[in-house]
Amino acid sequence: MRYGEVRDCHVDYLPGKIWVSAHDVVQNVGTQSVTTGPATLSVGWSVGSPTYRALPSSKVGGIVLAATITNQIDYFWRVPSEVDKNHSIYFRHHWASQIAGTTPTIQFGMYIASLSSGTSLSAVSPTAVVNTEVPASSNTGTLSYNLTGRGEIAPLATGVAAFQLMDDTVEALHITIQANSTNWAIAQLPVWWLGMDVEYTPRRTYGDGSRRAARKMETNLGFQQAGAASDY
Repeated sequence: MRYGEVRDCHVDYLPGKIWVSAHDVVQNVGTQSVTTGPATLSVGWSVGSPTYRALPSSKVGGIVLAATITNQIDYFWRVPSEVDKNHSIYFRHHWASQIAGTTPTIQFGMYIASLSSGTSLSAVSPTAVVNTEVPASSNTGTLSYNLTGRGEIAPLATGVAAFQLMDDTVEALHITIQANSTNWAIAQLPVWWLGMDVEYTPRRTYGDGSRRAARKMETNLGFQQAGAASDY
């Protein structure tokens, strides 16, 4: 068959989904003592050097963000080869807090920089904002499991890589995450960042990619499963 003759424009793929846990962003040991117990794990060289800790009275750990803007998480994400660069990548954050009630909200900021062979590994965190910012997320209760909506990296509008997420020479992304704002005193009642989902349209075959973005609504034949209300 000729190039481009077989197309998947009528195939509904589900999105590829990668889980980046809080432990994955740990970069070094913050403090260590032979008398007081285990080492404190830290995000390391990020602004504020937030640490990995257990949630109070819980078996779950997360990165503690005890300040807005000045506590940052820096993460080096290797872009998988199966990412279809014709369609968006989405990021969704999982978090918890000691704050009570459903009124408190937080807005996570996400910043990115692309890395190719020869790119300088700068000590400065990226400042380019994702195309669609992560929406504000409401708390569901004291130390309850919360999930944000989705931030998005969209295909470029102009340039050599127009209509693609990035140029083919891009190998990885430097991602920075921070609490941009909260409507409660985060210093006294900190946020535990538990991790994030990275969702994308998978590229199944050699060629020019998927003609249709992955279907975000998770449904089964005969019933509607709990999940996205739309194809975001």
